[in-house]
Amino acid sequence: MTGSSWRSARVFLLVLPCGAYDAIQRIASARLYGNVYDYMYYFLDLSVGTPPQRVSVIVDTGSSITAFPCQSCRHCASHMDPLFDITRSSTAHWLPCGRSCAPCTSDGKHCTYHQGYTEGSSIGGWWFEDVLRIGDLFQQNPEMRARLGCHQEETRLFYTQKANGIMGIRQPQEGQPTLLQQLMRDRDRINADIFTMCIADSGGRLTVGGLNESDHRGEVKYIKMRLSGGFFNVYLQAVSIAGSAAAGFGTTIIDSGTTWTYFGSRPYRAIRKGIEDFCSAQKSCGIQRGNCWEASDLSGFPDLQMDFDGVDVRWVPRAYLYRKAIGTRWCYSFQDDGPGASTVLGASWMMHQDVIFDMARQRVGVVPADCPRHQIRPEHDPEAMTRVRGATITSVTTSSKVHSVLVQPLQVKKFNIGLLWAGLASGACLATGFISIVAAACRPQAPSEKADGKDAKHGEVIGKAQATDEEENELLVHQEGAPMQNFLKIA
Repeated sequence: MTGSSWRSARVFLLVLPCGAYDAIQRIASARLYGNVYDYMYYFLDLSVGTPPQRVSVIVDTGSSITAFPCQSCRHCASHMDPLFDITRSSTAHWLPCGRSCAPCTSDGKHCTYHQGYTEGSSIGGWWFEDVLRIGDLFQQNPEMRARLGCHQEETRLFYTQKANGIMGIRQPQEGQPTLLQQLMRDRDRINADIFTMCIADSGGRLTVGGLNESDHRGEVKYIKMRLSGGFFNVYLQAVSIAGSAAAGFGTTIIDSGTTWTYFGSRPYRAIRKGIEDFCSAQKSCGIQRGNCWEASDLSGFPDLQMDFDGVDVRWVPRAYLYRKAIGTRWCYSFQDDGPGASTVLGASWMMHQDVIFDMARQRVGVVPADCPRHQIRPEHDPEAMTRVRGATITSVTTSSKVHSVLVQPLQVKKFNIGLLWAGLASGACLATGFISIVAAACRPQAPSEKADGKDAKHGEVIGKAQATDEEENELLVHQEGAPMQNFLKIA
């Protein structure tokens, strides 16, 4: 049935959070947390094992393994979630050595992995299998069984980052499929080979199996995509800025695991000059201080028109500039990666739009979006699934416009019967003949720089460049003053 069809539908009212798994349309959804100014990455939760343990992982379209530190780790730091305890999971088992698994530990008991990244970080450990769900339990996503990495060693940024591990979703050239590939192959519970990332200035949403059109604020524009070497490659032909243009972008990849957007020196200088010439002529952008601007708002800055082989996509000022949550100082979220460098469209390019990876059609969709903001993680509750399975379900009949989309979150922190009926009246949580109502937090009521009760200023950058300009210290220097880098892709 098309999105414009109407029908009388039987709707089930179940005490579940908005944005939970849509069993009718077979679409999964997981909250994203993080930002580019503090954490310097975006991450989601995995619920792993029996009983489920929560593990935070950076969402990375530039790598392909999913791995995190275990309690048996010889050289791992403390992170925002407790290290995974494989001995507590009744469904976990180590992968044995053999033809399908090499190399192995010297005692022959564990199949091993090692992954290095271009800025020098690395992870290594042992493979195991277990059941898991993307997102925390309250989102009710389908359970699956997958191969996971159990770190025995982590170095540099993996050691110091706040999130526990990484979830790679780059398509491997050979070998084991990614966790997301496995999930999308489950046609009984996932509708299509599509996933999307909708990134806000703080948090966002990962959707698997379809689109959440409720976030969209424009038309989806589709760009041709090549999976060269497993990376999500697109062809960026030119960037236009109020009459001037930049070219020479070379190979271009979309990499959510890279914080900033990177250009070669020549297009980088042309883009900056275009912005600054416009601001100087119009006198509309505030006061420039090196790579940053003092501006009360961004209404005077130009949009950047990006030409992807004939398809025009806007890069708006609130994405190519960033600020540290509050204040009037905005800094460029794109960087000079050196002469002749290729182009990496990082998380800063993805912000404030839904980026749709349509694997079957080999294309990337881009649409302006009001992505959901998530700054506070609800408490992990291992018994949530049991309570939901035992919940009383009441059915009502209503007239519903049917879309292949997910529900729009209500801005509440706790379940409230008055808000339930207000939500029904406004249609805020009505889609696809199914209503999900919040039992736990859907969105925070007020901005906060805290996460899980701890100070979130303990972040890591995912990219390559170091600070070279004192004016740019907010962009490239850690809160405590240490220079930051970020891993760009596999070494």
